[in-house]
Amino acid sequence: MGVYDISPPISPELQVWPGDTPPTREILCDMKRGDHLTLSTIHATVHLGSHADAPSHYGQDAPSIEQMDLDYYLGPCQVVRLPVERNTAISPAMLKAPVTAPRLLLATGTYPDPLVFTQDFAALTPELIDFVCPNTA
Repeated sequence: MGVYDISPPISPELQVWPGDTPPTREILCDMKRGDHLTLSTIHATVHLGSHADAPSHYGQDAPSIEQMDLDYYLGPCQVVRLPVERNTAISPAMLKAPVTAPRLLLATGTYPDPLVFTQDFAALTPELIDFVCPNTA
């Protein structure tokens, strides 16, 4: 079993949701300026690159990310390549194979360039969420 990083490189060029905070780095101390160490801070949205949304992002009284057990996000995963058109709402009927792992990643190809923001990427229907996560409703 391996760990696969699916995040795009994070840089100031990475596009974020309109109105959200793009990534920036502020250098506070720099050895090149004579400081005894280099120290910096990062400002960015938490919706940066590949990430897991906290249930509180889409549910009014749902838990925030620090309330979630990390084991929920770690472990075996099934990757399904599902080439669909942009602006598609993905439903259970579109899955061509059974979901056999406790976690599912869908590779749709509808957000091909992280440097160009688009709002017409594929989304999941509530029925797909209920189908894949039947015990979370």
